[in-house]
Amino acid sequence: MRLVDRHIIKRTHNFWRVCDELAFKSKNLYNLANYYCRQHFFKCSKSLDLTKLYHATKDSDAYRSLPTKVSKQIIKCLVATWRGYFQAIIEWSKHPGKFLGKPKIPKYKNKTQGRNVVIYSCIISL
Repeated sequence: MRLVDRHIIKRTHNFWRVCDELAFKSKNLYNLANYYCRQHFFKCSKSLDLTKLYHATKDSDAYRSLPTKVSKQIIKCLVATWRGYFQAIIEWSKHPGKFLGKPKIPKYKNKTQGRNVVIYSCIISL
């Protein structure tokens, strides 16, 4: 069984500014990694795997501005998003009636207003 804590922090909370800053940095890393994925997709029509994407982003300011564990989680989420896109394309080619239109590649988050999820995973052994 997995135990999960969910904390909802409103704008009036003391930690709002810190959380907003982390979400903004997360968005920057997401957009950078998505840029590499999109460029690779336009060149090769394939997705970048997790290790290549990690090596492409690990020396960037966006990656280093967050804890390593958090940065890796953001990249994993993006790879899962791209994997879902390719699965949707396969399903669309088999059964186009299930979809309203052709699936689109993952887009960038808004440069100024965009935020991304920040995942802090703590594994506690009982």
